[in-house]
Amino acid sequence: MKKLFLALLAVFSIALVVAGCGGDSKPAANSGDKKVVLKVGATPVPHAEILNLIKPQLAKEGIDLQIIEFSDYVKPNLSLADKELDANFFQHTPYLEKFASERNLPLVAYTKVHIEPMGVYSKKLKDLNPYDPVTEDFRIHLDANESFCEVPENIRQEILNAVSNIAFNRYPDPYARKLCEKAGAYYHVDPKLLTAGNGSDELISLVVPYFLDEGDTMLVAVPDFSMYWFYAPFHKIKVESLQKENSMKTSAEEILQRAKEKNAKLLIFSNPCNPTSLGIGRDDIIKIIEGTDALVIVDEAYMEFENESNSVLNEVENYDNLIVLKTCSKAFGMAAIRLGIAVTNEKLTGILHAIKAPYNVNSVTQAIGCVLFSHPEYLTSCIDALKASRDELYQAVKAMEDKKTEIETVYETSTNFIFMKVKRAKEVFEALKQRGISIRFMNGYLRVTAGTKAENKEVMEALWELIQ
Repeated sequence: MKKLFLALLAVFSIALVVAGCGGDSKPAANSGDKKVVLKVGATPVPHAEILNLIKPQLAKEGIDLQIIEFSDYVKPNLSLADKELDANFFQHTPYLEKFASERNLPLVAYTKVHIEPMGVYSKKLKDLNPYDPVTEDFRIHLDANESFCEVPENIRQEILNAVSNIAFNRYPDPYARKLCEKAGAYYHVDPKLLTAGNGSDELISLVVPYFLDEGDTMLVAVPDFSMYWFYAPFHKIKVESLQKENSMKTSAEEILQRAKEKNAKLLIFSNPCNPTSLGIGRDDIIKIIEGTDALVIVDEAYMEFENESNSVLNEVENYDNLIVLKTCSKAFGMAAIRLGIAVTNEKLTGILHAIKAPYNVNSVTQAIGCVLFSHPEYLTSCIDALKASRDELYQAVKAMEDKKTEIETVYETSTNFIFMKVKRAKEVFEALKQRGISIRFMNGYLRVTAGTKAENKEVMEALWELIQ
């Protein structure tokens, strides 16, 4: 601050005209001379404040500093060019040079000024942690519940042909109508009840802020998929949780009671659950839907691995508070294309169409999705292969449970992964990473995605060695 004060004092102790080279200069103030008026333009904070600090000292030097405040960054330079000011104090040199060049104005910098750091702080967010997926390069990836099924050559060629016919200079269909027709046929649902999204994540990010007001409460069961409450802080949505006990199960009655206590406007949960691998029966889901006025979102990302009679997909037209989410990332082996689908009644579908981005699902994804849903036989084969792998892995882990005291619980599975509580889970997780194997660590629990036979064999051999 002292250096800045001295620099400003030096500047304002001499005659100063910086608008052009041919203008009239004001004589410098010498001892005994009458006062010199110096008009300086500045933004209120902090530049005018700084000038006001040196104003008394300049008065002693015979300079009457008149500070003209501006609330924008354009008028100070225009006023200087019009000789309404003697100088201004608010900008850095690159901005000045660009401004003067664009408007052909004879403005020159006299001396350097400070540039204050700028901090932007949110009143909504106190803490912000990004979703942190595994990005390291491992030999075996069993952490993200991806499918190990490879698209067969005939379907791959069909996809390439479909993509090659895309008019890349045109925007995609904003409602992904062909895709929804194909998906509707596969799910036996009227296509007009479908909304395609850039993954289920996008659809969740739409519902949370647009169906809830600031200060409203959403209810989640914990543990569950973390993205359900990820978006809530951005919009000042309260999140209440229903903590599952060691059994990792909860009931319709518990959910409804907690929703009533907290006046929840949104209930959201996965069925079957990620990460517990457990499902809720259809009758209980219906109880929840009928027992609350809140919007109920049932994420059926893993329903293909469950008894599909537990799905409530065919109930969406019967209720005004039900949205079902589906995805192509898990059972269908298409995580790369980022395609999720919301299924709900016609009224809510209209709302989703209105609030989503106009072209949220790109043409490539739409084309691939159309091909994918045209091959139900392939999708069935993928599901069967994943179930077989899951069952094989589950039996192997259950056999180890009887031999290893550090394995506290191996939960039943209705998904494509195994969930278990293990002592020293973190150590086991890190040791697997050192061997090039990635699984998921969750606060004392391990989640292992079912892989190929070779991958299952290697991870089981490692677990046998690492777990006591």
